Amino acid sequence: GGRQVLYDSAGVVHDVMAAAPASVKRIRVGGEVWHLAGSPTGAFLSQRLTLFPVAMAAGVFVLVGVLGGFVFTLAKRSRDLALGRQDRTIRAVLGSLAEGVVVADKEGRILLANEAAKRAVRMGADVARPGHWADVYGCYLPDMETPFPEQDLPLARAIRGETVTEQDIFVRHSGVPEGLWLRVNSAPVSDEKGELLGGVVTLRDVTRRVQSEELVRRLSSAVEQTADAVFITGRDGKILYVNPAFESTTGYASEDVLGKTPRVLKSGEHDREHYQRPWGTILRGEVFRSTTVNRKKSGEFYYAEQTITPMKDPAGRVTHFVAVCKDMTERRRIQEQAIEMRLAAVVQRQLYPELPLEVPGLDLAGAVFPAEATCGDYFDYIPMGNDRIAVVIGDVSGHGMAPALVMAQTRAYLRAFAQTEQDAAAILAKVNRALFGDLRRGFFVTLLLAVLDLASRRLVYASAGHTPGLILNAHGEVKRALTRTGIPLGVDAGSRYELAEDVALEPGEVVVLVTDGVTESRSPRGEFFGEEGVLAAVRSARHGRAHQIVGQVHEAVGAFRAGLRQRDDITMVVCKLEALPET
Repeated sequence: GGRQVLYDSAGVVHDVMAAAPASVKRIRVGGEVWHLAGSPTGAFLSQRLTLFPVAMAAGVFVLVGVLGGFVFTLAKRSRDLALGRQDRTIRAVLGSLAEGVVVADKEGRILLANEAAKRAVRMGADVARPGHWADVYGCYLPDMETPFPEQDLPLARAIRGETVTEQDIFVRHSGVPEGLWLRVNSAPVSDEKGELLGGVVTLRDVTRRVQSEELVRRLSSAVEQTADAVFITGRDGKILYVNPAFESTTGYASEDVLGKTPRVLKSGEHDREHYQRPWGTILRGEVFRSTTVNRKKSGEFYYAEQTITPMKDPAGRVTHFVAVCKDMTERRRIQEQAIEMRLAAVVQRQLYPELPLEVPGLDLAGAVFPAEATCGDYFDYIPMGNDRIAVVIGDVSGHGMAPALVMAQTRAYLRAFAQTEQDAAAILAKVNRALFGDLRRGFFVTLLLAVLDLASRRLVYASAGHTPGLILNAHGEVKRALTRTGIPLGVDAGSRYELAEDVALEPGEVVVLVTDGVTESRSPRGEFFGEEGVLAAVRSARHGRAHQIVGQVHEAVGAFRAGLRQRDDITMVVCKLEALPET
């Protein structure tokens, strides 16, 4: 509590109030409390002045710098490690993607391409230099033929700042010669300031999908263009789709039947069971086939050969039915006509002589070879009494059913008039007048009627515009040509016919009558068989029987055609004179 003084090291007393003590220490002496305060003097400080503080400061600065650098290095290393982990994570993510990813800088250099991208293009996705992508990777437009323009590729457009969505590219190169389809999306890549850095594309192999779509398109096109009517119904039987052929076949437009059942086609020609029968089959998942009579919108009936096929979902449940109906009306008409033609042919064959006449000294044979089931050719042997026999050969214009009917009519007239008339020319005149009123315009009949007098062995004939017959002597030379003596029957009601001069026949001589189906048969080079062909064939077989001569001529005509279709009916009659037996 007394006066406070300070002593310096030299013992000089200083007032404690005069200087702020640098250090104060409390002590107890003699029962009193003393405060000792000390403060360095200027002299003391001057003696102790050194570079330690500067060094100390420098050391602290260096220490702070080292610590700061260490901390910075640790922070950078930590950031690098984090970025490395992030890069590996990103690459792992890209590698696990099913879609290919390709990243390029703004110069077009490939920076990154994942495995899916390399698999998609069947080569390294970074092997091509900018500007050569289309060539290296074999990129084509969807037509699969036109090279894809380099500047229009999705990645090139992305680098220019454009976005491309769902672009299809066809790829074909040495690594994938069969080609594949890629569906590509692309977008530009920019930094936080919006500066363009490059582009990125994603691509996926859609080859199977495109092929499936193409298959569906083709199937749809086939259904649309098929000539058979097709309609699809739901499980409830209501029509969901009809193709154009359905509309043309039935007369119903799609809007007329959609949402309705096939009962709109019901003709009423079948009983209830007929219409119920398909359901049990198709609901079991089985195909049903039948032929039914349906009714068109116009009310006209038609025959439909239909096949109903159940459609199933992946679980095997029947969900829809597809019906394919073929209009069989015309085919049935043709089939019925063919049946009628076969029956008519049977009837017509009964009109030809079944067997040659048994006449002493005369070998007689004839045959018809139709171009179709029935024909308009005709031959006949008609007994006329008094040892006389008429040998007839004729040809109605055309061939088929209508000429066959005309031929039958001609035969009937001819046989009727031959019973009352002995003159061949007069018989032809009567047949002509009878036919003229019956034949339609354009129809006519050529006919040669030869009458053989068996007693005198003389032949007389009249010909209504028919192909000339031939008489060959025993040496195969032409003795007489049986030329036309009038115009064809049915052309002019008032036509008159000449009776040709009769001719005597000798043993070994052959009379040959043919229709123009023989002489007008053509070779592949367009040549006609002609009279020369007939003569050659008859001469080579003249020593045989009459039916052998007929067969030889027919074979010669077939060989001459060399496989060409027979275009006209072929008919032949051969009369061969033999020596009369001695009595």
